[in-house]
Amino acid sequence: MTLRTRRILYVSFAAAFFLASPPLVLYTAGFRYDFAYRRIVVTGSLVVKSNPPDATVRLNGELRKEPTPTIINTILPGKIKLLVEKEGYHSWEKEIEIKPRVTSFEESITLFADAAPEAALGRPAVQYWWSPSGDKVAYATNENTLRLFNALNQKDTLIANVSDGRAVSLSWSSEQDRFFFSRGAPGGQKEFIVVETLSPERIVPLEDIADGPIRNVQWDPANQSSVYALSGSGKLIRLNYLLATEHAVAEGPIRDYLAEPKRIVMLATQTSGKAYLAWINPVDSSTVHLVPAAELSATDKLVATRSRYIAVKNPRTAALLVVDPSVGAALSGEAVTVIPEALNPLWTDDGNTLVYSDGFGIYTRSFAIPLSVLPSQNLASTLVTRYSKPIRELAITGNGTHVFYAVRGELRASELNASSDPRGTTLLSVPAEEAGGVSGISGLRYDGRRNALTFIGAHGVLQTLRLSLEDSRAFPFGN
Repeated sequence: MTLRTRRILYVSFAAAFFLASPPLVLYTAGFRYDFAYRRIVVTGSLVVKSNPPDATVRLNGELRKEPTPTIINTILPGKIKLLVEKEGYHSWEKEIEIKPRVTSFEESITLFADAAPEAALGRPAVQYWWSPSGDKVAYATNENTLRLFNALNQKDTLIANVSDGRAVSLSWSSEQDRFFFSRGAPGGQKEFIVVETLSPERIVPLEDIADGPIRNVQWDPANQSSVYALSGSGKLIRLNYLLATEHAVAEGPIRDYLAEPKRIVMLATQTSGKAYLAWINPVDSSTVHLVPAAELSATDKLVATRSRYIAVKNPRTAALLVVDPSVGAALSGEAVTVIPEALNPLWTDDGNTLVYSDGFGIYTRSFAIPLSVLPSQNLASTLVTRYSKPIRELAITGNGTHVFYAVRGELRASELNASSDPRGTTLLSVPAEEAGGVSGISGLRYDGRRNALTFIGAHGVLQTLRLSLEDSRAFPFGN
């Protein structure tokens, strides 16, 4: 090789190095050429996770090789369409914005099963109540009977005849093997009966224990052989149906109460006729703790909150009053939150979030920060979704990630914890009349044990709609 040739090769390699180095450095640094804008731009990244995993990902219609969970790098900045799909599930689609040198996260994607509801019972029902374990369901029929279905042995047992199946109330014990129900009795009164599910023929009428008529019966969280009740004069009493004893807890007149593990909240009336809120410790019922609150009406009802807060609802106006009992009287104005219209108020399991409807929209309000720290005047509800037609039925997941509702002949699910632009999914539509339809859905509830929805369909059939194909526990029923 001559000296001239060596010089040419040396100059050529040097020129190639200096020409290729800038593009290579820019490429490894995340820069790309945007043909739409004809310029070099800095790219962004996207993290995608889904439940269930192993779902396919498409960006602007282009299929990516890696299933979820995945990290997608070097995406040109701007708005893109993200589509997550999995066989047997409803797809999830959202328009997101990719920013330069920023990693975007979509880690809370939930795919719902594209499944048809299945009948859980052989008879039509007008009301139903699952046991805590989910293997038994008590239900009232349009034939005015109360029955118990055991999913483990497929046995359907008649419990009692009732005057009106739609007027029956029922509550399961946390010990799962017993419940009490109420039915109409002669004279316009209600009778309350305890039933042992292991021996349904063993029934205990609470009227045989109480000294007079009772109402508003609730389980004693500390002793499952006892119940609380209000006497005819409005006195709060405790009945032990095993020992057949009655014990006075608080003097009345008490309009309403809630028996909680560490306190009993009471809505009572003063001698002047004015209503007030108070609570007592079940261990020391002699000390009554007054709760500062706004003016209460004669028809107000207490609503369970799963937290330290006390909620009172006006059935006539649907106004909801939320009170923080830990705030002193001097700060009573900051201790009260008033929501003008709250239909179907539901609290998450941790008691930090309230989900409710005003009839046409669904809202959330956070109570994670004490009202004494962040006064109620500074709190605002967040709109999840809104329709021009009424929203019927409402159910939420225990962790507050999704809300389920019926509207315009559809059963839908919407995200609650999305940082922006919550997604909605249609789970069931009117044409599925063979499955019971959705035009007459009632009693919509979310079953967290099996990740399924249960409801009474248009034909009175109790149905289960699984939300995941991954969990075989979604169907304990064999008929």
